[in-house]
Amino acid sequence: MAETDGEDERIVLDALAAAIEPAALDAARREAIRARVQARVRAAAIDGTRTVRAGEGGWKPFLPLIEVKVLYRDVERGRQTALYRMQPGAAFPPHAHADDEECLVLEGEVSVGDLCLRAGDFHVAARGSEHPRLESRPGALLLLSHALHR
Repeated sequence: MAETDGEDERIVLDALAAAIEPAALDAARREAIRARVQARVRAAAIDGTRTVRAGEGGWKPFLPLIEVKVLYRDVERGRQTALYRMQPGAAFPPHAHADDEECLVLEGEVSVGDLCLRAGDFHVAARGSEHPRLESRPGALLLLSHALHR
């Protein structure tokens, strides 16, 4: 009998909820509620972790035809992880590496000298090494973890 009472209660509560008109909220009230929900989501995150959602952050100009979206920056260790979006014909000039640089090609392809890297390829440039010109004829999206540029 207890199960039936619980089921009856759910039916009544569902009917009452359906009968209530939603309250009209002004922009300030909507923003306050949104901010509270976001704060609760952030509070529920696992301690010691950071999540960057696809729609968060913004792309910034880096070099001609190249934009960067920083995902994580550790100033204390002097490192960052970022996405680099290269338009067709974009190029990084030759450069030296103060620390290891890890590169994962997510989309498109890039050429590092005579080496061609395509989506899914991973490349490491060791500390002290020098890259020749890195270019992308068709365009590319790269995930790089590297030393902060000073």
